[in-house]
Amino acid sequence: MLNQSFKILSIKPGTKCLGVAVLDSGDLVYWKNKVARGKKLPTSQVLKKVRTITNKLIDFWSPQVIAIESIFYVQAKTNRLLNSLTKEIKEIGKENGLKVYSFSPLLARKFICQKEKPNKLNTARILATNYYPWLYKDYKKENTKPWWKAKYKLRVFDAIAIGLFCFHGLKTKRSTSLRSGDGGSKV
Repeated sequence: MLNQSFKILSIKPGTKCLGVAVLDSGDLVYWKNKVARGKKLPTSQVLKKVRTITNKLIDFWSPQVIAIESIFYVQAKTNRLLNSLTKEIKEIGKENGLKVYSFSPLLARKFICQKEKPNKLNTARILATNYYPWLYKDYKKENTKPWWKAKYKLRVFDAIAIGLFCFHGLKTKRSTSLRSGDGGSKV
């Protein structure tokens, strides 16, 4: 299955925007932050917008797998909208007959960073220098922002890391990288 073109739609869910990446056999072919909630969009409409965004991505890219970042941090786990969005994306994947995997952001960052501290900025830097050099300007722009400024582009780097982690697990067929006990689970 991985000898041919194998596409993974990777998503980092968020209540304001989704980090989205599409990997075709490990090659990054699409990356973008998709706005899920505009300034005047009520919460009740956010799920519909995320459903529309996800279905359009699936229709256009025809992925075989959806890799989604699991909700990991305590503050995020208590956010009802974020939990609903994550559940909705998983359901959309199932409805479209796709395999859906959920991964801890920490495992994906550790996979990318290897010997360095596995944080967002190190992950983005390594992805931009070692994997996809055309992303370096996005990393540099986020890195130069003061610590209190929101770093929205990092969502895309998180989505890319999740997608690469999933691809590696599927490519090497290591069940340990896709088991629920290791932070990744098939939904």
